[in-house]
This record gives sequence, C-alpha cells and structure tokens, in this order.
Amino acid sequence: MSGTPFGSVLIRAYREFLDERNLQEFVKLIAERYTQGTLMRIVESSDAEARQAAVLSLRFFGSKACVAVVAGALCDSDSSVRELAENALWAIWRRAGTREQNRKLAAISMLVADGHFDTAIADADDLIREAPRFAEVYNQRAIAYIQTKRYKESILDCERVLKLNPLHFGAWAGKGQCFLALEKPAKALEAFRQALEINPNLTNVRESIQVLERSMEE
Repeated sequence: MSGTPFGSVLIRAYREFLDERNLQEFVKLIAERYTQGTLMRIVESSDAEARQAAVLSLRFFGSKACVAVVAGALCDSDSSVRELAENALWAIWRRAGTREQNRKLAAISMLVADGHFDTAIADADDLIREAPRFAEVYNQRAIAYIQTKRYKESILDCERVLKLNPLHFGAWAGKGQCFLALEKPAKALEAFRQALEINPNLTNVRESIQVLERSMEE
C-alpha cells in the first residue's frame, strides 16, 4: 500500500510532521487526500511507517467503524504503531457523540482528573440521560465511582461500556480494579486478562495479573 501514490503522500506528510511537528498542516493534508476506508487499509499494510501515519490520521478522523482495525494495531510488531493505536482509540471513543456532547464529556473528564468526583458523577448522569449510547461517558463515571470507592456501581458502568464497546480495554481494567478492591481475585484476574488480550501494552495490568496468579497459586 505504501508504494502507491496515496501511501507515498501519507508517508511524506508524516515525515514532515515528525520533523516540524506541524499538526495543523498534517491534518489538513490528510483530510483532503484520504478517506477513512483508505486509512484503514493502510493500517494493515506491510510498511511500518505507513501504518504509523495511518493510525495517527485515524486519531483525528476515525469513527466507530474503524475501532476494530485500530484495536488490531495494538498488537502490531512496531512499538510506535502500538502506542499511536492506543492514543487513537481514546480519541475516537471520546468524540463518539455530537460536538456539544463531546464538549460536555471533556469537561467531565477534567473534573475527574481534578478530583471533583461528585460533580463529575452528577454531570455524567445528565449527559447519560441525553446520550445513553455514548460509552465513554459511562467509563468516566466508572472512574469517578472507583475513586469514591463505589465499586459495585463502577462495575455496572464498566459493563455498560463493554456492552456498547467490547474492545474497551480501559473498562475491562476498571472492572479488574473494582473486583480486586472487593476481594474477588478470580473475577479480577478474568477482567485483567480480557484487558490484556485486547491491549498487550498495559504494563500495570500485566503486573497485576502476575501478582494475582502467584497469590492464587500459593
């Protein structure tokens, strides 16, 4: 694929972006020259640099339709592709609503990051009523629930995320954390394994699995 004119343009733009970090120009060029379908095909090409460029592009242009392809890149042989794929998935998941809903989600995420968990939960409640199929809203509320030790409620939200988006490794990992806090190691181990199967790059999850496996053997 990278030998085609389309692939060559993509790689050249990607190299210029890496050299100059001119994201605006990179995004503009890709928007003018590529469709999502073409980028998805390039993600599965044999050229690692082309795969990197395509996954980076899908971070900005990808929709729900490309999630499975980008998730597959989490197991790529190239470490840069894997890292770019993880970042791309989070970006795609966070813009799955309307522009206004995405803005509200970003505000909720900021509240969670700043430790305003009760306000984040209340705002997530409102957004969920408005957009009940926006999976990432449930995930942010699940994170807030974990931080306030409301583990059972967090598990329910993680399960809602996974019903809408089975490839959401973050929700699987969140379930594992909750089960661990509830002293249910077997269920925690199962959830962590599911997260790692989707995304083998989760170092903390891998370490948790090793600790659990050792403790359960003992």
